[in-house]
Amino acid sequence: MGDRSVRITERIASSARAEREYTYVWDAQQPGLGLRVRSTGRKLWVMRWSLGRRQVIKTIGVYKETELGEVVMAVADARRVAREMRVTVDRGEDPSPEAGRRPAGKTIAARFPEFIEHKRKREGLTERTLEGYQAHFDLHLSSRRYGVADLPVTALTKREIVALQRGVADGARERAAKRLEAARASGAMEKVAKLERKLPYAGNGAANKVVLTLSSFCAWLVASGELEINPCDGVGSLPTAGRDEESVLTRADAVEALQLIREHAPNHSFRDALLLVALTAQRDSDIRERRWEDVVLTDPEVSIPYLRVDKHKSLRRTKRAKLVPLAPEALTVLLERWPSSTLRARCERDEWVVVDEATEERWPIYPSSAWADQLPRAQGFIFPSRVKGKPIWGLWHAWEAVREHSQRKRVRASDVHGLRHAGASLMRAMGMSKEEIKDALAHSHAATTEIYLHRTPDFYTELARQLRTGLGLEDGSPER
Repeated sequence: MGDRSVRITERIASSARAEREYTYVWDAQQPGLGLRVRSTGRKLWVMRWSLGRRQVIKTIGVYKETELGEVVMAVADARRVAREMRVTVDRGEDPSPEAGRRPAGKTIAARFPEFIEHKRKREGLTERTLEGYQAHFDLHLSSRRYGVADLPVTALTKREIVALQRGVADGARERAAKRLEAARASGAMEKVAKLERKLPYAGNGAANKVVLTLSSFCAWLVASGELEINPCDGVGSLPTAGRDEESVLTRADAVEALQLIREHAPNHSFRDALLLVALTAQRDSDIRERRWEDVVLTDPEVSIPYLRVDKHKSLRRTKRAKLVPLAPEALTVLLERWPSSTLRARCERDEWVVVDEATEERWPIYPSSAWADQLPRAQGFIFPSRVKGKPIWGLWHAWEAVREHSQRKRVRASDVHGLRHAGASLMRAMGMSKEEIKDALAHSHAATTEIYLHRTPDFYTELARQLRTGLGLEDGSPER
């Protein structure tokens, strides 16, 4: 006999049997009340309710069986207790008998600010990472739907964490389904196709990140001696779709993207910022938030001008200092934006030079020490916003406006971070090693770089070219 729902009477309760290890008989009259029948004949009254997105089943008594320390209940008694517990549930409270005597100690909500402060002062995590931790706490851990923040740190178990992970993913998937329906109603078929591909994985990435935040928090508690083990250990990651290979730009796509940025960017600041993202393969935040003080034109140890992205100055993700070399095209963008400067970079007769438009004096673009002293001192953000003391934001919206003018499928499907993926894939197609690409992208781990190394058509074209070179086929077919 499988699980069933009927109005439980004394006759039904006494005659209930289990064909497997145990089965449930749920009461159709009192919501949540059930009788768990074991194959041994033992019968327990249980109460089922939802705590946030978690389903809880607790034993509340024994049916017609006398054992030391257990409450014997007839059907009417069990229904009365279940009714009282349901009133507590409807108030948003936990009716468990042990809810009032949970382990003493600080709650997760009380300890989380201390965890954030420890990560900031002792481990030097970037503000972007800490903002992500705090956002996960505010949006999910402290939500009453999941009931995690109010738990004492010693009461957190793997069961709560798995329920939290699934709840976050399910909530995001529901919102994605609504966006899909709206796209279908509007007739935006490209958007519909994209959302349909991603719907099975919607929310999984966010849910995994919440678990990682909680795992870092629990690891800190283990190190401080408050927990013996990390309850997040063994909680698997939900599958994610990853980046759609059809949205990774090829060399031809990247060339068109640069032209579209020049022609269709909403304004000069967005145009120049997008160009630098594409020309340097850096994160959009590492470009948007750079200051003029970060532009290094002369360095005795480095022969090319570069942008300095220092871990202490960066407002975002960068965990270690890095140098972003500036190609002539990137220098052109910066010199055009340089305050009160008449220096411009030009390509004349296949040679890049820097020209002073006021005096027509010219210098080779390299070495930059020949003309760097002519630039006035500049301070502040390279791309300031209208809000004083803040850089521009919304670069992804600017890119969305640009890509709409493209007829290429890959360009229309890419996002602004796809420009960084495109740069990494082009580096691979040109034969750069993974270690070199890892350094160019300033990744801390090689596994992260692997995510960026897509096998675009350019990769296979270059592979075929190198194979022909190795076989001596550059100038024609070999002799038979």
